[in-house]
Amino acid sequence: MRVYRDAMRADSAVRTRAGRVVFVVGGSMFVLAGCAAFAQTPASPLFEWAQQGLIPYDLFTIVPQVVSGAMSALAMVLFAVGAPSGGSVVARKPLGVITLLVFAVWPYVTQVVWAILPYEVMAAWPPPLSIAFSLVPVVAGLIAVFEIARIGAVPGGWRWLPAVAYLAVVGSIVVVQVAQNLGWNNGEAYAPIVMVPYAIFIFSTFIVPLVLGVAAIWISAAAGRRARKDARAAAQEEVAAEAEPAQVFPPPA
Repeated sequence: MRVYRDAMRADSAVRTRAGRVVFVVGGSMFVLAGCAAFAQTPASPLFEWAQQGLIPYDLFTIVPQVVSGAMSALAMVLFAVGAPSGGSVVARKPLGVITLLVFAVWPYVTQVVWAILPYEVMAAWPPPLSIAFSLVPVVAGLIAVFEIARIGAVPGGWRWLPAVAYLAVVGSIVVVQVAQNLGWNNGEAYAPIVMVPYAIFIFSTFIVPLVLGVAAIWISAAAGRRARKDARAAAQEEVAAEAEPAQVFPPPA
């Protein structure tokens, strides 16, 4: 398997033990983010409990949202920076690190801006500025996922997984927005045009972090098996070399 072969390349993010730990910790954060995002859906038991008044409604809405957002942001920061000896999915290349960090923290930047600036000031922004402000995370995320794929620090074909997930989410959002703006959701005949991508978006809120997290943990485990196999092979070669009898030449006459 290519992940198994590529794990020990010099530019692999999981070549070192520290890099593999980064993938396990970051992957676990993504899994937790996915579970928290799932807790916000009607399929979650929390939804029924909140409807029945068994738990505060904020526990169904605010708490999972905060946990999901925080865990996803921390995971992306960790995968961007990595450890001193590995773990960065962009090999600490400046463009990849900056765009991934911007994509991770931009929701919090937006909240700070909304909290600081009065509504009248933001409403007075010219349309190009508002559009540019909204497009910053979209462009940053697009650059980041393709930097991950281009650099190849993530072994095997897994380096394309963030790009596929990102395009699926963004594509579904774009289709929903375009369909709503054109009024395609007003008639029953056009309902699938809106509902299908909207369903993709809703499912992606918890499926994408879950898939990314499980994949990161699996990559770390595969790289760990390769590292242990290489270490055993090196030890066996060393023992075999020491066991070879030394050839003794007769002294000169």
